[in-house]
Amino acid sequence: MLKAIGKRGVPVVAHPDIFRPNFVAEPYLRYVGVDVNDSRERIVESGGALILSKDPVQLMPGLLTSGEVRKRVDFENVKSPFKTVSSDGRVVEDDMRDEIAVIASVRNEGLVIITSCSHPGICSIVKQAIELTGVKKVKAIIGGLHLVEGFPEAITCN
Repeated sequence: MLKAIGKRGVPVVAHPDIFRPNFVAEPYLRYVGVDVNDSRERIVESGGALILSKDPVQLMPGLLTSGEVRKRVDFENVKSPFKTVSSDGRVVEDDMRDEIAVIASVRNEGLVIITSCSHPGICSIVKQAIELTGVKKVKAIIGGLHLVEGFPEAITCN
């Protein structure tokens, strides 16, 4: 996408942990992290300017990133099959804290929230979007929700 834009210095907002090793061990060990074609070096050489932040970043008025999403509801605290390597070299459960969402506050409509996989939990993402914007109406949620086996509380955020 950056090459197609054809400009230098295009902001690419992500969490600082985006390039950490990320893998699963079941049924066999396989890497599931950022693809080599999306490495830090490739992003920069393709014209991107990385902005790595744990905090929300305003992209323009009414459009911002969620920043690192805090778990806000107990039923979203599920064990993850994903692993990573800690700063001291230990294999640990990956809580996917690098996953962020994009939040648009659409005048007279409400929030449009664009997620990736929603590993932190869609209810936590929605609650954080409302807290960040002060807008309580959610017009749309676009993205992965991992609710195939969801229970009513997870699907309705009650």
